[in-house]
Amino acid sequence: MKSNDRVKYLMFYVVFVLAGLIAGLAFNGRAAGRALAFQDGTPPDYSEPGAGDAPIDLAVTNGEVGVVCTPAMVVTYLSRVEVRCIEVIDGISVFAADVKDPYHADRVLSMLTAAEIEHHGLLIFFDPNDLSGIKYGCPEAFCRPIRAVSLFD
Repeated sequence: MKSNDRVKYLMFYVVFVLAGLIAGLAFNGRAAGRALAFQDGTPPDYSEPGAGDAPIDLAVTNGEVGVVCTPAMVVTYLSRVEVRCIEVIDGISVFAADVKDPYHADRVLSMLTAAEIEHHGLLIFFDPNDLSGIKYGCPEAFCRPIRAVSLFD
């Protein structure tokens, strides 16, 4: 790859990440004024994000669960982007996304960064039994792959 191509490639990703961050900050974690609800029609309770050690367990499909995470640190590595949560949920305190899917990793990084900068909570969906993250450096003892992530106030 030529040096000029590398610069173009890098600029594309910088612009893409910045656009995602700006969009995340513009919406400020809100769903355009619409009330959020889960499959059973009940609205989520976000009154005390990160309060206590018990997760807000929102069962989703295929064994996935949703938990509230108060971001303590957002980290990027060559192989993954990850968030370290203040809460420890059944021994899990780190959630990661593989950078081999750059579009997913960019969206996740935008959401995680916006949450950390603006002091928002995160609702992270993951499968507690999914240990596939070890392929990209997500230690199975305390880390799980992110399936989906959402911001909230």
